[in-house]
Amino acid sequence: MTVITVELTKHGRQEGYAVTGDPRVEGELLPRVHSILGALAKPALVPWAHKEGRRQMVELLRPWVGQPLTAEMLDGAAESARLYQNDTRSKAAEKGTALHLSVSELLKAGLNHGPDGTATTDIVIWLQNNLGADLESEKAVYSPLHRYGGTLDVIAYTPRGPVIVDIKTGGVWPEHILQLGAY
Repeated sequence: MTVITVELTKHGRQEGYAVTGDPRVEGELLPRVHSILGALAKPALVPWAHKEGRRQMVELLRPWVGQPLTAEMLDGAAESARLYQNDTRSKAAEKGTALHLSVSELLKAGLNHGPDGTATTDIVIWLQNNLGADLESEKAVYSPLHRYGGTLDVIAYTPRGPVIVDIKTGGVWPEHILQLGAY
């Protein structure tokens, strides 16, 4: 029996999935589902970015109300606002990554709880109560037909078949349906 392994890897500056044991894709670097879907327009991000930028501009300029502003002050505030939305997005991504890792660690350790009252604990308890005990996290998968790969947050093996769970910390958007469909 052939053992197939799927691993997220980097080749130079390219990141993708390497598969061994499947001659249909062996030796290829398969693109990530996230990379493919990243090319899609995300119309909800534009108003969010504008709102975050405006909020930061107001905070930066508030101390100067009633006083003369220079072009340099306005340029500095505009640049800070631009960087602020990137920083906010990065912090949200870090929060999501940390939650994914802690859920994965609990599931891999076979524990059904972490520190009481944490989001990690709540997610793991929900998964076990609703999908059963046969759970696997951070499972790399690929499509030999479509030649891409991805990592499932959680897969539950139930009597009715596998159930894919994707943990979202910042809301659910239409492109998430495409992500789950690709898996």
